[in-house]
Amino acid sequence: RFDINPTTQAVTGSFATLLIGGLLYVICATGIGLLASSFTRSQVAAMFLAMIASIIPATQYSGLLDPVSSMDGVGRFIGSVYPAAHFIDISRGVFNKGLQFADLSGSLRALALAVPVILLLAIALLLLCQALFTYLPMMQTLFATEALSPAAWARIFAFGVVLYELI
Repeated sequence: RFDINPTTQAVTGSFATLLIGGLLYVICATGIGLLASSFTRSQVAAMFLAMIASIIPATQYSGLLDPVSSMDGVGRFIGSVYPAAHFIDISRGVFNKGLQFADLSGSLRALALAVPVILLLAIALLLLCQALFTYLPMMQTLFATEALSPAAWARIFAFGVVLYELI
């Protein structure tokens, strides 16, 4: 039982559920930042894009101001897939309603499914940009680079495996 009593108003719920939901949401938010940084030129632009991509959907479509169930069309779709909507459900359930893990399993499951989707999308976009930069003749001419040989890829892969085993 999670109990906070700042002004004689008790707030009850599952701290473990809130912790797991918060961790999943932070991973999703980090993935959105990684996604933004994979196609912007500077860190400032990536931070600005990640902020815009996080704040607008979080306030307009996540159920923070209006319930997602009262939205129509694209707004309802965004509200149902955006991670902030599910974290808001979790935090409201824990703090306001005293809900437990089983009660919030739907929102936790949605957040858990969003994590690999967002991270894999960011990784795929990053790999695509890297491949275009490395192998597109126009980019090679522009930046005076050349494609990596299979031997170079083998050394990179071997180093990654060794580093993985060390860590």
